[in-house]
Amino acid sequence: MNFDLDKLNPMQKSICLHTEGALMVIAGAGSGKTRTLTHRIAHLVNTLHVPAYNILAITFTNKATNEMKERLSGMYDSHKLWIFTFHGLCLRILKRGAEAIGYQKGFSIYGETEKKTAIKRIIKDKSIDDEVLKDATHLIGDAKSKGIDPDQFLKEYPNIRHAEDVDTIYRLYQEKLLECNALDFDDMLSKTLELLKTDNATLEYFSNMFRYIHVDEFQDTNKIQYDIVKLLASKHKNVFSVGDEDQSIYGWRGASIDNIKLYLHDFDAKLYKLEQNYRSSKGILDIANLLISNNTSRIDKNLWTDKGEGIKPVYYPASSDSSESDYVVELINQLIHKHNIDPNEIAILMRVNAFSRNFEKKLVAYNIPHRVQGGFKFFDRKEIKDILAYFRLALNPKDNDAFVRVLNFPKKGMGETSIANLYSVANLTRQSLYEVVTDYSFYQSLPKGLVSKLIPFAEVLKSIVNNSNLPLMQFVNHIYNLLDIKNIYGDNSEDSYNRLLNLEEFANDVAEKTQSNPDMDLEEFLDTVTLYSDDALEDDQKNAVTISTIHSAKGLEYQVVFVVGCEEYNFPLRRSMDSTLELEEERRLMYVAITRAKRLLYLTSCQNRFMYDGIKDFIPSRFLKECGFETYSNKNRYGDEYSNKNRYGDENSYSGSKYKSNSSSYTTDEDDSPGKIYKPTASHIAKPKPVAPTTKDLSMFQVGTIVEHKKFGKGTIVSLSDPSQANLYAEIEFEAMGKMTLAIGYAPLTIIE
Repeated sequence: MNFDLDKLNPMQKSICLHTEGALMVIAGAGSGKTRTLTHRIAHLVNTLHVPAYNILAITFTNKATNEMKERLSGMYDSHKLWIFTFHGLCLRILKRGAEAIGYQKGFSIYGETEKKTAIKRIIKDKSIDDEVLKDATHLIGDAKSKGIDPDQFLKEYPNIRHAEDVDTIYRLYQEKLLECNALDFDDMLSKTLELLKTDNATLEYFSNMFRYIHVDEFQDTNKIQYDIVKLLASKHKNVFSVGDEDQSIYGWRGASIDNIKLYLHDFDAKLYKLEQNYRSSKGILDIANLLISNNTSRIDKNLWTDKGEGIKPVYYPASSDSSESDYVVELINQLIHKHNIDPNEIAILMRVNAFSRNFEKKLVAYNIPHRVQGGFKFFDRKEIKDILAYFRLALNPKDNDAFVRVLNFPKKGMGETSIANLYSVANLTRQSLYEVVTDYSFYQSLPKGLVSKLIPFAEVLKSIVNNSNLPLMQFVNHIYNLLDIKNIYGDNSEDSYNRLLNLEEFANDVAEKTQSNPDMDLEEFLDTVTLYSDDALEDDQKNAVTISTIHSAKGLEYQVVFVVGCEEYNFPLRRSMDSTLELEEERRLMYVAITRAKRLLYLTSCQNRFMYDGIKDFIPSRFLKECGFETYSNKNRYGDEYSNKNRYGDENSYSGSKYKSNSSSYTTDEDDSPGKIYKPTASHIAKPKPVAPTTKDLSMFQVGTIVEHKKFGKGTIVSLSDPSQANLYAEIEFEAMGKMTLAIGYAPLTIIE
């Protein structure tokens, strides 16, 4: 990494040189906050000679942690860096002092799956209605994020449905966790705070060590995280916090936008602002600034750039959700094929993820590679969870939920009745399920049929636990051989084949980790898995258009961004309209979406959408008008007002075929009509590649021609657009998919002789 403070802008350099005391950096989108933060750490180490282990940096995602480590790599021994997510930091603090608050070494961490399993069992044991599960799972997490324990629950949540049932579940769940020597993800934070508050030795150790504390994305901290930072900084009070109120979008999971103002007061922190944007054009920043100025709960700032005006953002009012996806995907098709923009530089962002279906379908129609961000992750797959349960049980035999998971992996014909029998003995004798199964003296209390199945299983369990100290890769091989993994999935079905490949890939993951860290043991490996979070994107198609919710897109950037579904009740959501705080968070979401765009920005809305209970009318989002666009002026059936002009006065037709007549061809750069599609030039987009013209003989496509689509199968052309137009469109009746209009020069169509 090149460390040179003189390469920073004046404000960034001033921030880096401010090393003593507390400071708050309000960093606008794309303003170089990570660059500033890493240069400040480099300055502390290289210039002021502060030992690396005296510096702490806290992030919110593994991706941000890895990026920060990468930028700082090569400067000093990376093993001495304290750069962690909040959960990663708390895990390490707890490993040092958890015994002071009643936990034993080697405690387990429950993920969401284990949490739900435990709560389900409580619900069943107490004969509570199954419908309480969802409420209990959410509310227990919400309470923990706010520091509310079971004794306070009913006082803080008096009017929620199923309040008393959730209170009962919460109490029993916490008792179960302690009994199993386990914590869930929310406990990692709350128990760390408890430890720092009650154990002076732990607080003294860490507050002495961390002379300089850095907190990234400070606007996303919740109450407990803020209090942890405050305690860790109690000795030296040198805290660098960086964040942006305008990008605070996680209030629903406990983040408090008020923490920035609280921090400024509690730490008497000096305020800095990073307002120069290095990502987006002026036209994009102009509408972002216009929009966010409508929020009152913010520290005022104004993003600016020296990049120039750029191409004006586009607002497109579609007649329906179908024509909206037509407009977006056909434009993407042209951007890729006519102007050679890489698909991975294009994103379709939405507030409501249910809207993705139309876009996915249309992208398939044009054979455009795409990915839905936030898909099913590797360590969440069933077979991986199953094998990890053996790992957890080997490390912590008291982990009853891990035991239940491995009980039928491989299948042994032991169902709920068998589990109930085992729990009955375990509860009566106050032993763990592992102890009940591996101590044959308990077998006299169990049915004979169950005992015959348990004896070989007990020997497997004892072998796994007794060999948990083997070198990690040997331990994996030991488990795989004991379980006869290959024969578990040996029926040659596609599903079994894929599951076996996943388990082989899991073994490869262990091998890679142990190759880079030969001393990694079972506990350390499980820690890396535990901290594997939902922000880790499985990039199966590296060069693909991204479909994403705005929440998942935070921190990312693209050359081209489409923000779709911009209607009242959809964005902002209906539920936010009775709360000023929630409405302002919705507006911040739109601000985040807009500021993901580097060069081209398109916003779309629909006059009506097909919903599960029929076609619904919608009016454009208030955010569009706040961005400076004029919206509909004619009224719909409910009296809501529309306008058929955009901010530049160009008429926008609601004709479903509009995209075919005047939006399907590019205009010149001099034509700034936002209702049309713009032709990017080399000054706006990275180096253009040679355009590959279509090689199809379009004259062969006639009404009545039978064609085959790569994904949709056979269809018949029922109508064609004017062949003299730049693109030839065909309306095709597919046998499986029904009618669809496609640009035949680019759709993957072949003629069937």
